[in-house]
Amino acid sequence: MTAKGMLNDSLLSINTMHTAEFKLIGCLFILLLSSASVDGQSATHFNVAHDLHSINETTYSVLTTDSGYVASCGYTDSLAPIGTEFIVLDIFGNVESRKIVAAPNKYYYPGYCNSMTRTSDGGYALAGGFIDSVRPQMLLIKYTAYGDTVWTRTYVNDSATVGYQCKQTVDGGYVLVGTSQEFDPWVDVIVIRTDSLGNELWRKYYGGNNSDYGISIITTPDNGFLIGSESNSFGGDYDSYVIKTDSLG
Repeated sequence: MTAKGMLNDSLLSINTMHTAEFKLIGCLFILLLSSASVDGQSATHFNVAHDLHSINETTYSVLTTDSGYVASCGYTDSLAPIGTEFIVLDIFGNVESRKIVAAPNKYYYPGYCNSMTRTSDGGYALAGGFIDSVRPQMLLIKYTAYGDTVWTRTYVNDSATVGYQCKQTVDGGYVLVGTSQEFDPWVDVIVIRTDSLGNELWRKYYGGNNSDYGISIITTPDNGFLIGSESNSFGGDYDSYVIKTDSLG
């Protein structure tokens, strides 16, 4: 699914959030043909499905650890309409532990592919979205190495905003990229920079006269940021859109 499609699901179909548009696609959590060499052991291959919830679940990020893997998932079930789950796996793909972030009548969902990143303290951070009424907000969750939630932060906007990816910065803070409908009727790339506790330092918008979708972000050696995006502001159809900024966006 393209970034445009993801944003349409997240931003433009809020009134139908209880239908398929806001249900995560995929009934199984599947790791295919993964391999690892851990503590001197030979490579271990597996093909494992985990049916952990009553309705749907989807894996968006998988990372290796010294003793196996961790995964970030989104799910729907009867207790929490949409939630995020942090799963610790051993080298054979078996679930060792799982932690969820969910609440009744609230929606927590991870960003798109690779929305979870490692942090310098051995834990992880996850970019995504949060809904408690009708307006999606950008979400940042800080985890320990075992998936315990250290804190969650949401970033309020005057209109719908979703987060797709985050990275830790050299000073221990975070930078998030996503898409905002701040300037109706079009959407724009949004970048939010935070301190080490997730408190917002600044936000910037990028784009042209039509729709621009922020998808991925990395830090660069000059402490700036490189943003990967999709845009139809510069030629009618959707094109690759790359933005390079300094440390202040």
